[in-house]
Amino acid sequence: INNTPKDKTMAQLVLEKLLSRGEAGINTHEAHADFGSNCINSYVSILSNKHNLSISRINEKYIRQNGKAVSYTRYSIFTPSQITAAKALLSYFDNKRGDLT
Repeated sequence: INNTPKDKTMAQLVLEKLLSRGEAGINTHEAHADFGSNCINSYVSILSNKHNLSISRINEKYIRQNGKAVSYTRYSIFTPSQITAAKALLSYFDNKRGDLT
C-alpha cells in the first residue's frame, strides 16, 4: 500500500497563495512569478464555480515597457467568511489527496 500523499493540485496551490496573501491578493503576473501559473483565472473559476468559494476581484491596469496598457484581475480572499470557507476547502483537498497531517 502506498501511503504517500498525492501532489497538490494547481487549484490547491492557488488557494493556499490566496489565503497567504490576504487582502493584497494575487494577479496573473504575480502568480506566474510565484509558481509558474499563467492561467490563475481558470483556477479561480474552478474554486468559485465548482467549489462555491467566494473570491474577491479587482481590475488593475499596468503600463508595459512599450507604453501600452494591460489589464489584470487581482484575486483575494480576506473576509472572515471567505477565510473560513477557504480553510475548509483546503482541508477537503488535503484529505482527498491523502495528506492527513
